[in-house]
Amino acid sequence: MGNYTFLKIFNVMAYFLFLGFHLKFWTNDGSIEKDNIPTKNSYITYITPADFTLYITSGLINVLFLGFIIYQFFDSANEVVIDGIQWDFIIIASLTSTFLSLWDLEYIFCTFVVSAVLGIQVSYLYYRIRQQFPAKNWADVLYIHAPLSIYHAWIVVITLTVLFAAVFPNPKEGHEPEILIRIAVGLAYICLELTAIFYVEAVGKEDILGALVISWSFLGICFRVEDLGFSIAALGLGIFTGIYAVSPLIRQCCRENRNYGESVSLLA
Repeated sequence: MGNYTFLKIFNVMAYFLFLGFHLKFWTNDGSIEKDNIPTKNSYITYITPADFTLYITSGLINVLFLGFIIYQFFDSANEVVIDGIQWDFIIIASLTSTFLSLWDLEYIFCTFVVSAVLGIQVSYLYYRIRQQFPAKNWADVLYIHAPLSIYHAWIVVITLTVLFAAVFPNPKEGHEPEILIRIAVGLAYICLELTAIFYVEAVGKEDILGALVISWSFLGICFRVEDLGFSIAALGLGIFTGIYAVSPLIRQCCRENRNYGESVSLLA
C-alpha cells in the first residue's frame, strides 16, 4: 500500500507540473509575451485552430485531470489507477512539460519529436484503459475516460500542427498556398476525419468525446485560416464530424423510442 501512496503523491506532483507549464504558456502576466503561447504568430500554420479553441480545450483538460487527481484517493479508483494508469500519467505530464518548453525555445523539430512520443504514450494508455478497464461508475467516466479521450484527440491535433510548423512556411497574407501545401492540408484533414471515425466506430464502445474534439478543432481551424477553400472545408468537416460523433446517441434514442412504442402496443 505504501508504494501505491507514493504513486498517488507523484501523480499530484506531476499534475501541478502539467498545470504549471500550461499556465505559463497560456497566460500573459506581463513578464511573458502573448506570442510565447504554443500558437505564437511565427508558427501559426494552415491547420492551427483559433486561440479560443486552444484555451477552452486546454482548460477543460486541466480541470478534468484535477478531478482525476482527487478521485484517485477514493477506493473505487484503486484498480484503474494502480493497475491501469500506473506511472503513465507521470510520464505524460513530464513529456507535455518538455513539449511546451521546447516550443517556447523554438526548437521546432525537437518539439515535433517529443509531441510524437507523447502521442504514442497517450495512445498506449488510452487503448489500455478503454479495452481493459471499462468505466464502472460515473466517476470513472468523468475523471478517467473523459480526460484521456479529450487529451488523446487533442494530441493528434497538436502533433499535426507542429508537423506543419516544422515542414511548411507560415501562411502569408495575400499569398495563395502552393499546390503542395494544399495537398498536405487535404491529407491532414483526412487524417483528422479518419481519427474521428475511429473514435466512433473502431474503439469498441463509441468514444463520442474524442470525435467531438476533432469536430471542435475543425471549427477552430475554420475561424483561424484565411484561405477560403480551407475555411469552407474545415467548417463542413467540423459540422459533419459533430453530427457523426453524436449519431450513436441518436440511434440509441431511436431504438429506445421504438422499443417503448412496441411495449406500449403490446400492453394495449
